Amino acid sequence: MSFSLKLLPLALACATSVHADDTGATTDPRKATVLEGIRVNATAVDAYRTDNASAGALGNRALLDTPFSIDAVTEELIKNRQANNINDVFKGDASTTPFSNGYSGENSAFSVRGLQIDELNGYRINGMSVPAWAADIPVEHFQQIELLKGLSGFMYGFSQPGGMLNFVTKKPTEQPTATFRLGYTSRSSITEEADLGGRFGKDHQFGYRLDAVNEQGGTYVDNGYIKRKSVSLGLDWRINDQLTWHFDSLYQDRHIRGAMYGVIPCQDFGVCQPNGPQFVSIPSPLKGSQRISSTDTGYGTSMRMATTGVTWNISPDWTLSADAAMTLQGRSNRDSAIFLLDNQGQYLEHQYLGYTDYLYRSAQAMLNGHFETGSLKHDVVIGAAWQKNMQRYGDNIFDEADLGIGNIHNPSDFPQSPIALIRHVRDSSSETQGAVFASDTVTFSEQWQALLGLRAIDYTQSGYNYFGDGKRNALYERKPVTPTVALMYKPAAWMTVYASYVKSLEEGTSVPAGQGYANEGEVFAPMTSKQYELGAKFAQDSWNLNAAVFRIERGLAYSVVRDNQRFMTQDGQVRFDGFELSGQTRLGSQWTLLGSAMWLDATNERADPTVEGKRAFGSARFQASSYIEYAVPTMPGWVLTAGGRYVGNRPLESNNSNIAGAYHTFDVGTRVTTRVGQYPVTFRLNLDNITNEKYWLVGWESIMNQGAPRVLRASVEVALQ
Repeated sequence: MSFSLKLLPLALACATSVHADDTGATTDPRKATVLEGIRVNATAVDAYRTDNASAGALGNRALLDTPFSIDAVTEELIKNRQANNINDVFKGDASTTPFSNGYSGENSAFSVRGLQIDELNGYRINGMSVPAWAADIPVEHFQQIELLKGLSGFMYGFSQPGGMLNFVTKKPTEQPTATFRLGYTSRSSITEEADLGGRFGKDHQFGYRLDAVNEQGGTYVDNGYIKRKSVSLGLDWRINDQLTWHFDSLYQDRHIRGAMYGVIPCQDFGVCQPNGPQFVSIPSPLKGSQRISSTDTGYGTSMRMATTGVTWNISPDWTLSADAAMTLQGRSNRDSAIFLLDNQGQYLEHQYLGYTDYLYRSAQAMLNGHFETGSLKHDVVIGAAWQKNMQRYGDNIFDEADLGIGNIHNPSDFPQSPIALIRHVRDSSSETQGAVFASDTVTFSEQWQALLGLRAIDYTQSGYNYFGDGKRNALYERKPVTPTVALMYKPAAWMTVYASYVKSLEEGTSVPAGQGYANEGEVFAPMTSKQYELGAKFAQDSWNLNAAVFRIERGLAYSVVRDNQRFMTQDGQVRFDGFELSGQTRLGSQWTLLGSAMWLDATNERADPTVEGKRAFGSARFQASSYIEYAVPTMPGWVLTAGGRYVGNRPLESNNSNIAGAYHTFDVGTRVTTRVGQYPVTFRLNLDNITNEKYWLVGWESIMNQGAPRVLRASVEVALQ
């Protein structure tokens, strides 16, 4: 890669940006464009930018008034980039690093600031906890997807410090709408979607939003196949001017064939090396379309989620909300780990089999209000929350099978294990969190604000005798108090400078089975994390800019070799020091730019000599991304797009034995909005990774996955209104 190509994403990132109008009309807010009878007044900022997001225990807040880094992606941007997984949704945020994808790997997932998002505690739908263990949540059903970067202890409770994802479901529309989309993804996957919304009844007091998606066909992996269907339903009832009831549900079944658990270089121990221990280095990246695991390997996931609640506007200054939710996620495993045995590409394909499900139940009540004490203004939140997360295993969850030995440069296709999956489940582990929380944002003057928040948690983690009588055989209890403190200064109404401190706890490390650890199944005590952040936010009509300097300190889990055996241990800490910059701007009346960059120094501290002072696994020192849109002035409704992403090299292990190389990808696209007869129609065409870059994604320690190859996406969307 030439020096100029390396700098292109950075150059674009440093030019902050605004998002382009979905219709392709002029982005000058002083003008309106008539497109064959369609009057377009919304600017690019209106279509892509959001000024508010959920902040958990702080409630819904203006982004400018939150002393944390939050990225929110709107439905329009998701549509126009034709994103169909969470990696695509946040590909424009350089603070995120993809480490798996849902076509060649177990699911689409990314880390934030070098830290992975907790797949059991780091995902929310409308603020309520849902499991996302090795599963993809269908992004088509949401009007906004929000990412809180870093620690979320006060806002949400126990979770890993990578961040918190909140998916905001589509809401009932005020006017009847019906939108239909037909999409194609290389190599032969077809997607159909129907999105219906409206209101009915006296004074339109009842609202509905129904969105159904079906995807089926070949994936970009050789002989890969996907079959996916999902439906979301949102209802509300405006009981009176003050009281509203709502209900939201999501159903999904997703099955993937030709996917794998990951590629694992065996080193420093003889567990999976028949000829004794030797060092196995990372091979050259493979094409993203190359199948490695056998054709019939793969997995299936299902999700059934329902939430309901009420919002009571007690007065202009006080609002009470109460919500309850239940989610059941099931997962059927027939995916394979590819253990590299030597540096010539020889591998053992080892298949994991079994069924797992996760049952989540939660409830939360919050009171938001405003009052004054003398010259001080107070924005307060008082609340209580409860959730119980149960993990249950099928009777043969730990069954495994060696399918055969091949070479990754010419993969074999082995017959599948004849072992049948047993879906009868037994309790394996559970965690229960009860919490009360309160915060007060005190306004001293037009310039100065301070935030103090506290969450008191009653946390219980239980293990059950899975192979025996099913009774509880392990118990861990803790009652921590996690604080948040912040100071905000506003030199002007459109600018905020802040300093914040957050403390959080997360579940202890669970040593995975089937990866050669001598202490597999061991669960360590919860870890404490701390975050210090200094940032600035600027928001104008035509541009915005966010900058943050941060330090995150987290407990360290890593693998060590003792007496020729591999152990997972938890001690010491890992420190993440970084600087992130993102922005949006409008250039003239046609150009729109988004840019983002992150510099990161992640170091292991106070740990075993084999990892002391080494870089944290999976962390890149530098990342940058950019996205450009150009509205063709001579052809209203026609928009051209381009984007780029650069990710620096990343250690594969905590001891830095292997370093996965840096990579860059470039995307292009176009869309046209016009009329066919009396109906507005939008045609979209996107080509991602146009150079077909080959690269490795670094996931869990010592586990790699292929990066996505060149992918073509095309769709046509018709609005019947």
